[in-house]
Amino acid sequence: AGGAHAFEVAEELGIASILVGPFPGAASAQGMLLAEFRRDAAYAVHRLISEVDVSDLEPRLHDMGEELAAQAVGLVSGDLRLTAIVDLRYRGQTFDLSVAVTPGRLDLVQLTESFEAQHESRYGHSIPGAEIEIVNLRVSLTGRFRSAGWRRARWSRPASTARPVYWGPELGWRETPVVGRDAAEAMDEAVGPMIIEQADATIVIAPGWRGRAV
Repeated sequence: AGGAHAFEVAEELGIASILVGPFPGAASAQGMLLAEFRRDAAYAVHRLISEVDVSDLEPRLHDMGEELAAQAVGLVSGDLRLTAIVDLRYRGQTFDLSVAVTPGRLDLVQLTESFEAQHESRYGHSIPGAEIEIVNLRVSLTGRFRSAGWRRARWSRPASTARPVYWGPELGWRETPVVGRDAAEAMDEAVGPMIIEQADATIVIAPGWRGRAV
C-alpha cells in the first residue's frame, strides 16, 4: 500500500519525489526470485584447537560442502561459490570471532594466528599462548538461479473513470480521475488529483503532485 500513502509521508518529511516500482504488491516475491541462492550448514565442535587435528575438521568441511552442492538444483553450476568459516574464541569467552578458511588447505597454526590478529584488531588486544576453542565449522554455498529473462511489465487495463474522493478537511471532496497504470504511463504527465489502479496496488497522486513514467 506504499503507493497509496507515500505522498503523505513524503510531505511530512519534506521529500520531493517518490518512486513506485512496477509491481509494488509483488515486490517481496520478485526480490526472492532475483536474490541469490544461499544454503548454509554448520557443525558444532566445542573443542580446544590444541585437542583437534586437521584430519578431524577437513572431512566435516568436505561433507558439508557436498551436502550443500546436492541442493543446488537449477543453478548455474559455474557460478557457485563455496565459503567456509571457523568460529573461534579464547577459552572462557562468551563471544566468538569468525575466520575464513579454504577447505582442503586448513592449517591450524595459520588459523590460530588469524584469530589472534582479528582479536587484536577488533578488541585492541590478544592473549598469546591462551587456549583457543573451536566453536563451530560453517559452510555456505551461494549462486544464482537460471533465468528465462524478464519481460516488459504489463498491467491489467481497467476502464478510465472518475469518482468523488475525500482529500482531507482542507480540500474536501473532489471528483477524481481513476485510470489504469498503462493509461497513466502513456501520459506525458499525470496531474493530481488522480488515482492509478493496477492489479496488485493503488497509486495515489494527490492534489499538487505530478507523476510520470521513468
